[in-house]
Amino acid sequence: MITLSNVNFAHKKHEALFNNLNLSLEAGGIYGLLGKNGAGKTSLLKLISGVIFPNAGLIQAFNCDSASREKKMLQEVYLLTEENLKYSLSGNEYHKIYAPFYPRFTDEKFTNILQEWGVQAHKKLNQLSEGERKKFFIAFALSTNCRLILLDEPSNGLDIPSKTMFRRLIAGALNEESSLLISSHQVRDLESLIDPVIILDKGKIILNQTITKIEEKLNFGLSSTIPADEKLLYSMPSVGGIAYTSIRQNEQHYGAKVDLELLFNTVINNSAQISQIFGE
Repeated sequence: MITLSNVNFAHKKHEALFNNLNLSLEAGGIYGLLGKNGAGKTSLLKLISGVIFPNAGLIQAFNCDSASREKKMLQEVYLLTEENLKYSLSGNEYHKIYAPFYPRFTDEKFTNILQEWGVQAHKKLNQLSEGERKKFFIAFALSTNCRLILLDEPSNGLDIPSKTMFRRLIAGALNEESSLLISSHQVRDLESLIDPVIILDKGKIILNQTITKIEEKLNFGLSSTIPADEKLLYSMPSVGGIAYTSIRQNEQHYGAKVDLELLFNTVINNSAQISQIFGE
């Protein structure tokens, strides 16, 4: 569906952000793109969608060069970034102008999501709160029914009930012909939602694995004392500091479910060892 081959990219007058970056996205997945601020998550989404172009290498989306911005490709990709939130149009005006570009846009679905979230589409988008604008554009993105939906930090600005609904909507949006790529540095918001997991650091993909593979290779555990053994990769105090969560190389193939925050910290701090474990 989407293939990045030996992609190089640098912002003007800055050192290279990506060098020989390779990545493939297949249909049927909710990909989580995790990374610290400045890791290159937004740039990667923009490259895939054809908003910006690589300095070298090739990005193919639906058998098109993304840099060519062919109509048949653009109709299958919707990108939501912070820049979407700056429109001065009303929600109704945005819908009227942009919905016809997407052949499978569902008006009923769009209206139902907005009503459930209590967003008033007659208001100017730049007059809504950040959370309301996010809700509007998440509703629009999902209603396009595009085969690839790219969401950049979509849970920022959402309150706890809205984040719960967001996760439900995302889970219900997936089908065997489409994929979502969701970038975030707030890993807890994507818990039990994303699969596969992609971790980006300093312009490099240092992990790209399914949840099944992660559970096969890593053991997530909880103990009352500070863990210490030769298989320990990373540990951190749990909430309240009364216990410790940890990751070990998994040899017994059992353990707790994947803890995304713990996984993220482990991969960032032990990228070479993690690469060796997964044979990357």
